[in-house]
Amino acid sequence: MCSWKSSELPKPTKDCERVKNDLDEWGYGLLEDALTNPLLSNVKKNVCSIKQLQKKSLVLHLRMVDQNKIGESLGINKEI
Repeated sequence: MCSWKSSELPKPTKDCERVKNDLDEWGYGLLEDALTNPLLSNVKKNVCSIKQLQKKSLVLHLRMVDQNKIGESLGINKEI
């Protein structure tokens, strides 16, 4: 159960001192309009690319785990 209200949490602000105080108190701060276009568009594109790569990596990992389980069930001990 949360011990704070959502109204108490940091909110986006252009006041750098407020952001610093939020960092000290909450561990994070929200700087309003910190990124503008085209930088913001590039960041969004890169985050999406990273997300896709992470999904592909997870799928490959799960396939390797499945192959190892199949090998083990057949009595084949093969390390990749």
